[in-house]
Amino acid sequence: MLDQAAHLPLTDRQRRRLEVLRANWDYIQRSLDGQAAFDAMNAKVWPDPYAVDRGLLEQARAAVEVRNAFVRDLPPALQGVALTVPDVQTWDKNRCNAFMPARLDHLLTGKRYAAEAQPLPTNRPTEEDWAGAPDFSPFVHPCVAEPLTVQTRVKALYSDTALFLRITALEPDPKVLAYDEITVRDGRLWTENTLEVFLDPRLTRRDYVQLVTNGIGTRFDLRRGAGASPSSGPTGASTKQGPAWDGDWNVTTTRGADRWTAEYEVPFATLEVERPTPGSSWGMNVARSRRSSPLELSAWAPTFGGFHAPLYFGRLYFR
Repeated sequence: MLDQAAHLPLTDRQRRRLEVLRANWDYIQRSLDGQAAFDAMNAKVWPDPYAVDRGLLEQARAAVEVRNAFVRDLPPALQGVALTVPDVQTWDKNRCNAFMPARLDHLLTGKRYAAEAQPLPTNRPTEEDWAGAPDFSPFVHPCVAEPLTVQTRVKALYSDTALFLRITALEPDPKVLAYDEITVRDGRLWTENTLEVFLDPRLTRRDYVQLVTNGIGTRFDLRRGAGASPSSGPTGASTKQGPAWDGDWNVTTTRGADRWTAEYEVPFATLEVERPTPGSSWGMNVARSRRSSPLELSAWAPTFGGFHAPLYFGRLYFR
């Protein structure tokens, strides 16, 4: 239809509108082609996205680049009228769009996020224990895996009975530090500053628990999974799912001049698992919502979408 319209006697204004329509149509078609290639790859990511056939990844990457190159090379006369590169890039990033090549580049390079939990000599960590524990790698934007300016630091320790996490959220804005006020367990913490711990102790890449706190130590937790039997890890003996599950775990928070810190104690019993053996690993992620303007989301391991993406959790190794 657009080709037919181009042969009609048109005014300059009508021809201009036709050019804009064609540019948008071509953009949509290239987006659909890219989405189809991406979907073909995405259908193969289970159970391990790092084992996806490299050919599928490269096909998806090529289709995405065709779409993005079209936007990048759009004639100057149409920039700002039909599409602009910054607008499309912002749209992609804010929505964790499949057309951001970060996920494909990440899988093509095979980069995996891993951290260590050090064993404790006693059942409670001391400041000396924390000082000797290594930091996780810097937090990144969850969609594009780029490090953020305002960072978050994580350390992990474990005893015979529990996993301990110290998470330090750096915060240069005093207004953000003073934002939180919800005190009811399982309240709408996602509307405030939050730190979120995701644990998949059986490495199912499907079943996990989410343990959330705000800056004043209020807790929110949920469990996702099949709930079939006690041997299924965090979906074991209790069949409660989602926020109806209330785990037996603790968190304390403190505020400083330029940061707030959360210390988690997660008993292995509440996850229905035994103490990890040295050399074993769990699926894990830690995420942060920062109530700056605009809202800033970050995570230790990028999920290339929402935080509830156990396929892309990092690995916590117990030493």
